[in-house]
Parts: sequence; C-alpha cells; structure tokens
Amino acid sequence: MRVRWLLAGALRAELIPFARRLDAPRPAGRRLVVGRLAGAPVALLRTGVGPERAGRRLAGALAALRPEAVLNVGTAGALVDALPVGAVRAVTGLHEGPRPLAALPAWPGLPAARLATVTEPVWEPARRRVLAGAGADLVDMEAAGLWRVVREHGGAVFFVVKVASDAAGADPEDPVGPPTGPAGPARVLRFKARALRLVERGLVPAVLPHLGGPPWYAHPGPDAHGGA
Repeated sequence: MRVRWLLAGALRAELIPFARRLDAPRPAGRRLVVGRLAGAPVALLRTGVGPERAGRRLAGALAALRPEAVLNVGTAGALVDALPVGAVRAVTGLHEGPRPLAALPAWPGLPAARLATVTEPVWEPARRRVLAGAGADLVDMEAAGLWRVVREHGGAVFFVVKVASDAAGADPEDPVGPPTGPAGPARVLRFKARALRLVERGLVPAVLPHLGGPPWYAHPGPDAHGGA
C-alpha cells in the first residue's frame, strides 16, 4: 500500500498521542502501524534513538509504503534560553552536530528553528554552548539520519516539527536529567511521561490540521534535499 504521510518518532511516547487518533489502525510491522489521520492515509513509525538506527528503520518503511511526505515529530532539547519547555517549532535548518547540513521546508503556522542532530545526549553546558554557537536552537538524536535516508530514496518531501522537552542540561533543577546512576530509571520514566504530555498538548494540535485535505506541499525536485 501507499500512504500520504509517514510520521516518524524516536519513542513510543512521542507517537502514542497520534496513535490514539488513528482510524482503522492495523500493524504493518513491529514498529509500524498504518491507518488514517484527519482523513489521510498515514503510517506511524517508531524509529528508536540514534541517527543510524532511525535511518535504517525508516529505509524499510519507505520501501514498503512509498509515502509522499515524511514528518519527523517528537521532542528536542532547547539549546537557547529563549525556547521554554513546550515551545513547538518547525525545523527549517538541519545540522549534523555543529555542522550545517540542509535546509528544510517550513510547517504551516509555526515559528522556525534550526536543529542539531547528535549521537550522544547533550547534558553538559559546554556542548550546549558549542551547538548553540553554531546556530542551532534545538538538539535531537534522529532527524539528520532520517533526512539522509529520505534523500537517498527520493520521492518524498521531508518535514521536522519538534517540541522543546528540556534545556539540554542547562537547568540543574530539572527532574529530567542524565539517565545515569541510581536515579537514572526514574528520570527515564519522568522524561517519557513529559514527552507524551508535550506531544499531546503541543505537537498534535500543530500537526493534525495539516494532514488531511488536498496536499499543500510541493513534491521535491532534484535539488530539494540539497545541503544548507
């Protein structure tokens, strides 16, 4: 089958609010479910954490479903103090670490931001400053890997919409912190609960109204996935 949208999120908690609204859901794989959202045929893919893992899992879904558009949804750490927890942003500039990687199309109705993808979580103020100094506003661990796979496969337009979940280590009082030591498991659970709540309150209302109806986005041309 072919879907219009493939929504990709790293964590189950980031996809549950969308899955709850899915009409006629049916599994299409261990981490993949298809159905309809806002009247449009969609797939939800749980990619896991890390750009390589996320890209590898997306590649299989692209081959099977041939979506018109891929939307990476989920949480991201804020690298700048101007972005509070809960701020929703359309990513229009993608970095790989501090290096600018690609320009992305905007999502309707949202302020723009630049996102850095990393391979290890950012909890240290020094790393936060490096990424912010390179121009990134947010940090995640999958978008750049997804972009590379979409670019290699061709045929789909790629969007990223994120909600700020934490200050990437800049707030020592945040109960969601590094998942290490005796408090690590509790912090992971707190983060997943926060992620689900933020996606429900922030991402769902920003995304859902634009999934149905006639396609409003331009299909990618040969240079649509070029570097920034």
